[in-house]
Amino acid sequence: MALVVCCLSVAGCAPRESSALRMGATMWPGFEPFYVARELHFWREDQIKLLEYTSTAELTRAFRNGTVDGGLLSLDEALRLIEDQQDVKVLVVTDISNGADVIMAKPEFHSMKDLRGHRIGAETTGLGAYVLFRALELSGLTPADVEIVPLEFSEQQPAFDRGLVDAVVTYEPVRTQLKNAAARQIFDSTLIPGEIVDVLVVRTTYLAKSPDNARLLVQAFYHALRYAREKPDDFVRIAAARENETPQEFRQSMTLLRVPDAQQGPAMLAGTPSPLQKQAESLAAVMIQKRLLLRPVDVASMFEPGHRDL
Repeated sequence: MALVVCCLSVAGCAPRESSALRMGATMWPGFEPFYVARELHFWREDQIKLLEYTSTAELTRAFRNGTVDGGLLSLDEALRLIEDQQDVKVLVVTDISNGADVIMAKPEFHSMKDLRGHRIGAETTGLGAYVLFRALELSGLTPADVEIVPLEFSEQQPAFDRGLVDAVVTYEPVRTQLKNAAARQIFDSTLIPGEIVDVLVVRTTYLAKSPDNARLLVQAFYHALRYAREKPDDFVRIAAARENETPQEFRQSMTLLRVPDAQQGPAMLAGTPSPLQKQAESLAAVMIQKRLLLRPVDVASMFEPGHRDL
């Protein structure tokens, strides 16, 4: 009952604003608390609109076109927005990949080295490129040693099934779908611990105009995490159906993520510089080295004090 009252107060007592927060997101287990929050009406439609995209490339295009006010992205993708002169602030750490980002290959391939001279599909403008370059590096290979095939997330499984690629850089639910079809997992993010972090970012201009909606979204995320602890079966039922997975598959996919709670998440953004800012600066340096960023970016601009208490 206390949870219901709290949720109703979050959705019902926030003041009405003229412009709903348009939030973009892709399919990813770590983003499901936001979708569960929407399902449970933790906000009204005139406060927040959660827009679904089929790939991170499509979502970043929506940012550039002004279609969305915020989004759920990996930290490296947020850095690319800064490079593109998109002024955004990090409000929440949603999850940290601990095996959820993978490279799946045909059964005859046993390691990354076996892929020398073969075709690997990946989102070349998003997180997929970073995972691929780090996997090649750790295996003693270079991008020139393989044939990289640009594939957006929605194209990965069809291309793999048709034999157009020998491996793909992917994540849930495609990871589970390919695994069930006998594909072999030859790399995962446990080999690059702490490097893949997902965050909620919102445009600075929107925060200045409608901070209450942004605050509501942050509160709804943590309320959904509490709902997951108190009513895990209900949470999994809602999330698994949207991810097109069985409840057991969704539970397994969540074991591959670390999800900071309402104390741990804000702690990652506390201080100047915050722990996450330091990590973002290290990540930016690697991305520049790999030419995933073409110029230095103002990392600190994403972590300015004043938006951390939302």
